This record gives sequence, C-alpha cells and structure tokens, in this order.
Amino acid sequence: MRFYVESRLNVGDVQIFKHIKKVVELLPDDINDGTLGVDSSGRNIMLSCHILARAISKVFKLEYQDGYFCVGYEHSWVTTKAGHIIDVYPIGILGGPIMVDLSDPSPFNRYSKFYNTATLKPLDRFSVDWFICAVDKVIVILQNMNSQ
Repeated sequence: MRFYVESRLNVGDVQIFKHIKKVVELLPDDINDGTLGVDSSGRNIMLSCHILARAISKVFKLEYQDGYFCVGYEHSWVTTKAGHIIDVYPIGILGGPIMVDLSDPSPFNRYSKFYNTATLKPLDRFSVDWFICAVDKVIVILQNMNSQ
C-alpha cells in the first residue's frame, strides 16, 4: 500500500529511510541487558534517541538534530537533505524508525529544532562509537544478503 505522504516526499529520501529502517530493525536486542556499559561516573549507559541519532547520522552522512518532541520532551532525530525527519528512536511509538513530513497538513509540526544543546546531558562517546560499529556491521550483512 502506498501512503499519501509518499507523494510529498522525494524518492531519494524514501529510499534512505527504508535503508535506515531495515538497518535499525536488524540491530541486536540483547545489548548487555539493555545497557552499553558504564560511563565515567559508573552509571549504566542506556540506549537513547540521542545515541542512535548520532550513530545513524554519522554512518548515513545525514544531520542529526537535538530538540523537543511535543512540549518538553528532549529528543534527537536525523534529517534528510530535503529536510524531512527520520525519527530513528520514536518516543512512545511501537515500531520505528518513522519518517515525518513537516509540511502542512502534517500533525507532526511539534518537532522543534530550537534547542540549547548545552542542556543535553553529555553523551558517552563510547556509546555512539559502539552503535556506529553495530550499524556498519548490519550494513555489511545486508550487502552480503543482497549479493547472494
């Protein structure tokens, strides 16, 4: 089934979204019982939208954005070259990533990139690097599957 919003998105954005979605769906579920180890303060590092958005942006050469979703929810996502949002770790939604068109009449105009990144908790570089490696491994697996 083809959704109406697809007529509003360019083909390149939809293709990269589908590739990112496939990669994220294949990332492992059993990441050290939900944590990525400990930070310099000894606290467990949990997977977050901030970590995953940065890893995906690095691997797919897209921009990540820190902002708010709705009112007051800190959030991070990536944007396509045409400015559409790929939310790689959507808040309160089963299933993801999702692609968001912000033009009217989209109800998702509540994503906001007006954000002071200084208020975002510092991310452990190890966590982002770990996910960059994990994403790269999944891409190699997909390439091998497609070449068979």
